[in-house]
Amino acid sequence: MPAKNDAITLPKQELTKSLRKGQSKPERKDQRKPECKGQPEPKSQLVQAKVPHNGQSGARCPDNDVCQRARLSRDARFDGVFFVGVFSTGIYCRPVCPAPLPKEDNVRYFASAQEAAAAGLRPCLRCRPESAPGSAPWRGTATTLGRAMALIDAGALNAAIDSEPDGSAIEALAARLGVGSRYLRKLFQEQLGMSPKAYGDYRRLLLAKALLHQTQLPMSEVAFAAGFGSLRRFNEVFRDKLALTPASLRRSTALPQSQEPGCATDSSHVRTTKEVSSNTSINIGTQEACRVLTADIRLTLSFRPPYDFMALRQFFMARAINGNEWFVDAAGEPCIGKALSIGPLNGYFEASPIKGKHALMVSIYPGPELGNLSAFLSQIRRVLDLDANLGVIEAHISDAIKSLIPKARLQQSEDGGDETRAFDLRALGMQVNSLPGAGSYFEACCRAVLGQQVSLTQATSLLNALVDEVGETVTLGSRECRLFPTPAAVAGAELATLKMPGARKLALNRLGALFAGTALCELAEKAEGIIADKASSDSAEKHNGIRADGLGNSADKGTELLEPTEASLLALKGIGPWTVNYASMRGLSSPDVLLDGDLIVRQRLELCGLAEMLPVLKSRVSPWGSYLTLMLWHMDADVLKTLKSTLIK
Repeated sequence: MPAKNDAITLPKQELTKSLRKGQSKPERKDQRKPECKGQPEPKSQLVQAKVPHNGQSGARCPDNDVCQRARLSRDARFDGVFFVGVFSTGIYCRPVCPAPLPKEDNVRYFASAQEAAAAGLRPCLRCRPESAPGSAPWRGTATTLGRAMALIDAGALNAAIDSEPDGSAIEALAARLGVGSRYLRKLFQEQLGMSPKAYGDYRRLLLAKALLHQTQLPMSEVAFAAGFGSLRRFNEVFRDKLALTPASLRRSTALPQSQEPGCATDSSHVRTTKEVSSNTSINIGTQEACRVLTADIRLTLSFRPPYDFMALRQFFMARAINGNEWFVDAAGEPCIGKALSIGPLNGYFEASPIKGKHALMVSIYPGPELGNLSAFLSQIRRVLDLDANLGVIEAHISDAIKSLIPKARLQQSEDGGDETRAFDLRALGMQVNSLPGAGSYFEACCRAVLGQQVSLTQATSLLNALVDEVGETVTLGSRECRLFPTPAAVAGAELATLKMPGARKLALNRLGALFAGTALCELAEKAEGIIADKASSDSAEKHNGIRADGLGNSADKGTELLEPTEASLLALKGIGPWTVNYASMRGLSSPDVLLDGDLIVRQRLELCGLAEMLPVLKSRVSPWGSYLTLMLWHMDADVLKTLKSTLIK
């Protein structure tokens, strides 16, 4: 078995082709290249491979040669970038699977777990593909398909799709997206090779599989938490997709809790008011089968290296809300903990790194109802930026800055030809870190307003004063938490304890009113039609300035969120481009926000000689401008001087 390497080596021509072009579709089995025997090439002919681009719309599975060598070396940077289908056994695996390596003739590579499933393959019980970091190379965050997938991932079709076989759940999802259901089905079929319903079933299946592997929840609770409306449907999906029953899957992978770091907890933390038979509908929201969660659920969430958990923790600590966020667990170990609110749903999470693994142990309390788990998992992955491919982002930013080095800085190589001066971000003391997400878009907007023209320390003090005055302290499970204020509470607050100009207080009131949908005369004058009718998401999104991509499920438990667009926010007095861009970067986790209007960013761009090249820099660093913003915020003076000496003649 080949040893696990830190990097993959590829010939230069193959590397350039694989990184710049990608592969539109996986090759058919009879078109693959001959089996690689795994023999390394001479070092003089090799270069260190970069991880394939994994963020722009249109990119697909990496070239077969790249996938093959990533699989042979079990490179964790490719985890979730592609999946390995083994047709001799009928399963698909992660590139880091510890099982004996199959022959290349029996292997085919897929860009997503869903594509592998559509080819008739079952997930590996050993490497557990449902635990891989998220990866969606074909979608951009602004596309209809990407928004549809995000909604389904967060539970938009949970339960309702089982109780509405006539397709009304898909119709409702399409309406929220402002498209027809036929067009939505066409998008899924063309891009994923499956229907929205099949995609939703598979997402629920993967979550249920993770819960079966990592917790001791009863079967009925697993079905409920994964979003199934009945145990009958739960068992049907398992039989159809895995050729296994949930019970046999749990028995086949059962380990003592001491041997399984992802294992949580026994079933004592779930109280069930009524036993449910295998053919009984769970009827979410009714007392006949109410699930009451009194403690958290522990799950393992993976990430791709390099991922600096402590740097992310430090960022959150500098901007922390007392009682809402915490950074030391009960054992005194470093963690990131935060109370989250998704619409009317309140819960929390606590994440800690697992030593020796590229994964976090995350304790999740999604509120008293297990059915909210999907929505909270989606938010947690966003807040912690677990799906980012930081190796790709760092290489892209490095190449973008390197391309700005003047020709006068080119050095003559020994053979007389021009060769670009070596440039490495890490060698200069620069590092790309994860993009820290705020708890919600509204929270990010409030943080931005409070941070206008003040220092970080002052902004954090004002933020805590806001939460102390308007926030609410509640008990979530066994933990007492401070909730971030609701939009309605901020809209009507006097904000007397906030030591800042009255105009900025009014801006906060207007902001809360916009998010709460309050029909204020002044607000209506500033932004006509901002209050959207939930039944008309198309007109809401295009004309009324409301985003129709909120979280929640179609059981209509009040979890659907309608969020203002940038245009409606900019229409409010006291809110400008910097505020909206900052909120987009932290509240929506938009990856391409270079905050050139930020004072610190402008100063550091000037110090390192990039200010005059800003338009070109923004274009070349796209779609990862947010990560460059974070990098500039954390640059010290010595790094800036070194970078300037490299860039300026």
